[in-house]
Amino acid sequence: MAQNYVGAKMKKKLAVLALILLLAVPAWGAINGLLEFTSCAAVTSTGFCPSGQLSNLEPRYTYTVIVTGAPSVVVLELEGSLDDVEFFLMDTSNTTTREMRHVINRSVHFLRGSLVTLTGGTAPTVTVKISARS
Repeated sequence: MAQNYVGAKMKKKLAVLALILLLAVPAWGAINGLLEFTSCAAVTSTGFCPSGQLSNLEPRYTYTVIVTGAPSVVVLELEGSLDDVEFFLMDTSNTTTREMRHVINRSVHFLRGSLVTLTGGTAPTVTVKISARS
């Protein structure tokens, strides 16, 4: 009978722990700030795209570049900043179609795409989506 009592207590503790974990995981994303955003949304001309803020200094980023309209030259830079004022080059993509790139060991609070060159094609657009992971 003592084993049944101990087993029941252990099951109850595990159930409470599982509930805490289920509630904590969604909250973690909110506490850690923005983890995914679109910086450049089908832009058609060169320039800086809006930045996204991360509440923690995330050390790893993945970003995708999607290009339409068959341009002959595209240069897209991923830039990072600590203060959303001074941005610095973190990576460069030269794709004229689509690409996924990864940046590691560069912790910043803000990220943005910067379309440096967009030449040729028929009504070309560039979209950049950025994802940060700790």
